[in-house]
Amino acid sequence: MSKHLWAVIKQNRNSIWVDWVIQIRLRDCSIWTVKDNKGAWGWRKMLSLRHSLVSQIHFCVGNGDSISLWHDPWHPLGPLISRFPRGPQLTSTGHLDKLSVVIKDGQWNWPMITDIACLEITYMLPTISEGQDIISWKSKDGSFNTSTAYELFHPPGPKVIWSSLLMGSFKIPKNCFILWLAIMGRLSTLDKPWLHHIGAPCIMCPDGVPETHDHLLFSCSFFPPLPCHHPTADPTSMAPPELATRGSMGVIQMAWKACG
Repeated sequence: MSKHLWAVIKQNRNSIWVDWVIQIRLRDCSIWTVKDNKGAWGWRKMLSLRHSLVSQIHFCVGNGDSISLWHDPWHPLGPLISRFPRGPQLTSTGHLDKLSVVIKDGQWNWPMITDIACLEITYMLPTISEGQDIISWKSKDGSFNTSTAYELFHPPGPKVIWSSLLMGSFKIPKNCFILWLAIMGRLSTLDKPWLHHIGAPCIMCPDGVPETHDHLLFSCSFFPPLPCHHPTADPTSMAPPELATRGSMGVIQMAWKACG
């Protein structure tokens, strides 16, 4: 969906669909300011992505022939018509004028602005470049990048040291899911709030202690002792150096390797 929206923004006339959208669906409107309350679900869904993509699109102002003065987000303030609805009237410009009407000999040439609010437009004008206007994606080559578009809607989280335990072509999905629950402390042990009504101790051992993650991994007498240093473990236990400083993570890694 984002890629289709990018094709319309770039006005890629090599695409029959883009040409149809520009001539039939948009007509004299801009993709940036056309209302999103009409049309098919796919069309409305695509228009809803505009505010998310605008931060990843760069407008390089050239001669101004292909950029809408009031409807395209070439200005740091975004589409000017949204912020200054009476802008065309106050600046004696047309509602559908291109940016070229305020550019002369490669310099900004705005008409006299008497409205104080509209003076804000001239305070943040971008630099004019030579040649034609360029609309580019903020990437190395300026072309649309699926990975960066994905990160706009799904920002990457912090990196974790145990990702290699769950990722790989030879991992069993069911085992990976259970291991992920154990790492995150989300196994349905009896100490969870939604299981408090049971009120029973660990059923694996006769110790009579509550069933928690720490108990199951380090203290439960039903399982053989694990060679890992844990605050509740025997400090005299012999743990390999690579596990001695990892705590429960070392236990989980050892258990994963033991399961093959």
